[in-house]
Amino acid sequence: MTINLTKYDKEQLLGEFKEFLLQKNDDNLIIPSEIFSNDISPFESIVKYLHENCDIGYSDIAKTLNRDRQVIWKTYERAAKKKNTKFKIGKKSARIDIRSFDLENLSFLENIILYLKEAQGLKNSEIAKMLKKDPRTIWTSYSRAMKKRGERR
Repeated sequence: MTINLTKYDKEQLLGEFKEFLLQKNDDNLIIPSEIFSNDISPFESIVKYLHENCDIGYSDIAKTLNRDRQVIWKTYERAAKKKNTKFKIGKKSARIDIRSFDLENLSFLENIILYLKEAQGLKNSEIAKMLKKDPRTIWTSYSRAMKKRGERR
């Protein structure tokens, strides 16, 4: 049986495959920074993105984020009420490797800011614009993260 695909179908399939590769990199979960620029918390954003966009179950998300499955389920339920549509990810969104998160000591926002500052080399003003947060919030979160890590700013 042969399937005749139009040029448009082939381009669409290729685009979807590229997006899949951007989302998963050697089983490391790559999170686009774009999901954090909305009115739900960073933790809610990550859970919603992993469940809806990456099609990952609650148990696997719980293992990845070092949280209880019930917490993940309830967080997703809360996030879905606040934002009832799937995240649309642009091509220019910064990618964050979730393995870089210090899930024991830092909040998700602190982890995100640390990654964007240290791994991506972004300034507070650039991070604030990207995450649609006040630059003072970025500075405060970064300062707290540094204190928690035992470093002076």
